[in-house]
Amino acid sequence: DGLALLAVAHFLQKLAHVARPATFVLYALHRHGWDELRVGAALAAVGLVSAIAQSALVRPACARLGERGVAVLGFAIGAAGRSLAGLAAGEIAFALAIPLMGLWSLAPPAVTGLASQLVGGDAQGRLQGALGALGGVAGIVGPGFFTLAFARGIDGTLGFEAPGIAFFASAAMLLGAAVVAGRTGQSSPSAGMR
Repeated sequence: DGLALLAVAHFLQKLAHVARPATFVLYALHRHGWDELRVGAALAAVGLVSAIAQSALVRPACARLGERGVAVLGFAIGAAGRSLAGLAAGEIAFALAIPLMGLWSLAPPAVTGLASQLVGGDAQGRLQGALGALGGVAGIVGPGFFTLAFARGIDGTLGFEAPGIAFFASAAMLLGAAVVAGRTGQSSPSAGMR
């Protein structure tokens, strides 16, 4: 069922999102030795790209690619950004990941739009409540999962150091969301985001 697939994609992307607030400061300090100013600047840059993507790019992208295409593309770009951030050995490489991580924000509005098309007008509130509940569960489970992954990535348990492991796990979740969203029914490019 398309709605169930979209719920899975929504949950995966919400869970993947938690990696940044749960581990970014720890990761940036451990991997790059960043101070508060650099951490704040990096987070602000991701937020700025996200705001631009959501306010200026979602509508034209959906008109051109359809909501399913935008969801898949946004998740794939986000996975690339998270992977690059996890691999980044220096500030320049990490800076290259910032626009990709910000462009991930194209996907959630597209997923919500697709889900909204699958329920009647009388069920929109229940849909948004259910999606919100899934986000709440991700917000409960995610911090423990990602901080444990980060801890294991730097404590020698793996036999090597992998401080970017939380970013890699997040990227895997986004790839899963892309695959699941890609299996849903296709909205026509002009159908959504009016």
